[in-house]
Amino acid sequence: MIPRAFIVCILAVLGWHFARPHLPGFYAVPGQQRANYLRSQQFVHDAPADAKVICGSSMSDRLDAVKLGADHVKLTFPGGGPLTGLDLIQKTGRTPPVVWVETNVILRAAEEDLLDDALSAWRRELRERSPIFKEEGRPSEFGVGFLKAVATKAAKALETPKAAAALDQDTFNDVMKANRKHLDRKPDPKDLATKIARLGTLIDDLQTKGSKVILFEMPFDQSLTELAEPTAVRNALHERFPADCYCWLDLSQAEAWQTTDGIHLPPAEADKVVARMLEFEKEAR
Repeated sequence: MIPRAFIVCILAVLGWHFARPHLPGFYAVPGQQRANYLRSQQFVHDAPADAKVICGSSMSDRLDAVKLGADHVKLTFPGGGPLTGLDLIQKTGRTPPVVWVETNVILRAAEEDLLDDALSAWRRELRERSPIFKEEGRPSEFGVGFLKAVATKAAKALETPKAAAALDQDTFNDVMKANRKHLDRKPDPKDLATKIARLGTLIDDLQTKGSKVILFEMPFDQSLTELAEPTAVRNALHERFPADCYCWLDLSQAEAWQTTDGIHLPPAEADKVVARMLEFEKEAR
């Protein structure tokens, strides 16, 4: 005899499958990790095969997707790094015409849980059969989106929204102090060598298949650029990927780029990076 709980579960899944397409488009991703999962799933299931791809961290995540254009897809994962996006490309068997690789955060390993979620055969099959198994189809995301829409509407009725305030100077100084402490430590040589080797394998594989790979370092506060970690990473990268053999976009770290916290660019500065990237793509054709 089939347990009643199993029957109820099946009926609930079928009910949500048929009801979800007819419900309003409320959904909100609760948290950074779920947002990363959403982005990886959208790449696997929805991204055009000829899309240009940007692999990176929260630093390149600041690049405006609208200004980049619909022919670009971001595999930029806050809390992660470019190895996750590059692994995702390789394991889906894709060959994007252009792959941008942000080099700032290569010391972060690929996120295996995210890759497993996006690439496991049974999950991919379920998501192809019904959108309710995708991140944006989850009942919890619908519920959060609905509540968020109601709260936003209520807030607008009660008060005039204010622009987000920038960090005050004392807070900014504290953040910069923490940044210097974190970045002024030399990376473990073996770990750095391992990450560089993995990066080299993934990039060489893409180029062998026909992708044009462009490496770039996202700009950040000038006072942090020559500290121990970024210097060691930069030197190791240029030794493994010399400019006469690999394609680099030089964003001139010597320039005084404005940041929100020493590491991340505000929209106006990120837009300058986007403009340079698009111009570089045209020149590199």
